[in-house]
Amino acid sequence: MSKKLSIFLILILALKKGNAQSSVEVLDMDSVYVNGVIPFTTSVKQLIEKLGKPDSIVSRNYDCGGYFEKPVEVYCYGQTRFESFEDEVVIREIFFDTGKFNLKTTTQVWTDKTTLKDVGRFFPQAVNESYDWENPSNKKIYRIVRIQPKANYDDLWVLKFYNGKLVEMEYWIPC
Repeated sequence: MSKKLSIFLILILALKKGNAQSSVEVLDMDSVYVNGVIPFTTSVKQLIEKLGKPDSIVSRNYDCGGYFEKPVEVYCYGQTRFESFEDEVVIREIFFDTGKFNLKTTTQVWTDKTTLKDVGRFFPQAVNESYDWENPSNKKIYRIVRIQPKANYDDLWVLKFYNGKLVEMEYWIPC
């Protein structure tokens, strides 16, 4: 084998190894919008202007797993929730099955009609690693897909599918 060909093959292998480390699938938290207008991080004023008055506002003190790790207000629109500290608001949980909410990204819009196959077109690794989970409350079996919101984050977007359709998406934060 010629010296040039050997160097070329070594370079290709090095590039492949480098790309393997950067192949983590990410649904960037800065590129998602609820109903196309509410970004991951917004203000209370913007939330209410865009979605109207919430059904309820609940005070909550997370021991762990909260975005702010302080006492917060949770703005509830049905089961869809936004967590707020002072004037900063973040998305925590979106329920799609009512048809009232969707999630817009730079490349797609997820609704109550979104399938596992639809998500798999953009996040094949996450869908391939998905698994079934039985909800202990209602005994329903959900398909769980986990996607990072930023590279090297411990937080996750957790997507729940029931009967093949997207029903819920949670911004999950470990303790």
